[in-house]
Amino acid sequence: MGRNIQPVLQNIYGEIEKDAEKKMMEISLEDIVKQINQQIADHASSNENTN
Repeated sequence: MGRNIQPVLQNIYGEIEKDAEKKMMEISLEDIVKQINQQIADHASSNENTN
């Protein structure tokens, strides 16, 4: 008890960072455009439902 947990946290955050970087590299411009178009479509349909 009472040990310094910083090294452990550093390892955990390092793994999270590696995973995030890998996933970001896998995302293509096409994926981003699809997501934006979906958000626009979702927003447009929610506006239709409120009018």
